[in-house]
Amino acid sequence: MTGPIFGNPILPFDPPVSYDQTTGLYNGQTLLQLLQSGVPALQISAATIGAEAGQRPPTDVNITVYSKSYQAIGTLNDYISLEVIFPRNRVGTATIVLKGTEPLYDTLVNCWVTVVPITISIGSLRWSGRVWRAHDQMKEGIQTLTLECKDDYSFLDHIMCWPNFLLPIEFQFPSRVCAPLGNWGGTDSGTKAHSLSGRP
Repeated sequence: MTGPIFGNPILPFDPPVSYDQTTGLYNGQTLLQLLQSGVPALQISAATIGAEAGQRPPTDVNITVYSKSYQAIGTLNDYISLEVIFPRNRVGTATIVLKGTEPLYDTLVNCWVTVVPITISIGSLRWSGRVWRAHDQMKEGIQTLTLECKDDYSFLDHIMCWPNFLLPIEFQFPSRVCAPLGNWGGTDSGTKAHSLSGRP
């Protein structure tokens, strides 16, 4: 049998869930509400709908590269693979594998010299960050460029400040300051040392 959602006979019964495209609801409820309903048939249907949606990769993906002054300079359309993570309250990452013939190749490999901002739009979701590392490699005669990206949340990992804001740069004391940053500092102790005076 086929159900109102599925075009192939996956389940041995008609799923009692119908999808309304205008509201995005299933039988007037969200998928989470159906999963928590306690009715096995509804829970199976909701889980199947969620699994099918998760197995279909989105096709409306747009990757834009910017200059260091955040002017759009091009898009990455011909990528081999894309993996992007949208975490909550921590640094998100993205990995993009490109062909070696990418027109923006020179701009992207310069990420160790200058900031290369990048945005990834997937439907209504938008990931914003910068290219952190670029690795080019030749394997079996095929050249690829792998981009490791970090989102804008990573800027909160580092806070630049003067050790003593009351003194000029020549008389900064102490030369290093450890400021407690909670867990933002990215270290086990939660602190990072910053030195702007130029002294070790």
